Amino acid sequence: MDAFFRVVDGLRRADGRTTVSAVLDRLAAARPAAEDHRARIAAAGPPLVPLLDPLLPAVVATVHDRQNMLTPQRMAWVAESVWPAGAGRVELRLVEAGLDVRVQSADILAGSARKVASDELNGRGDARLTALQRPYIDTQSVCGDAPSWARMRGNAANTGLRVAG
Repeated sequence: MDAFFRVVDGLRRADGRTTVSAVLDRLAAARPAAEDHRARIAAAGPPLVPLLDPLLPAVVATVHDRQNMLTPQRMAWVAESVWPAGAGRVELRLVEAGLDVRVQSADILAGSARKVASDELNGRGDARLTALQRPYIDTQSVCGDAPSWARMRGNAANTGLRVAG
């Protein structure tokens, strides 16, 4: 992390206020949050789930195609995350996308949501499409841009911004 922020600081000094200045300033401003996040991770010890792998947390809330990443150990983690102690369990089954309309539909929705979010992030958002996407946004999502996150969530006062470390 130190090496990364040394490079950011060096680029900011050499920048001369170009088009990347705002990005470099935002990266530098994110250092305290990144350090705090890293400290929390270090205190928790090594995780079963790779820290920046979005697949396993996403499995908890959605339908997915078969994945090589979903080992029996990781599927056990998913089961523990989904079902509280003492709750009844339902079947957790992986299927082939080409054979299951639920997975095909989820892929279409995910691709559409990604495009809407990308347009918001790049200042080309469509308010109607963004509003249609809101019911499908997980409040635990990670977003590095507070203004676009606020537009996607529909609540500028409470952005729910979480910075990835």
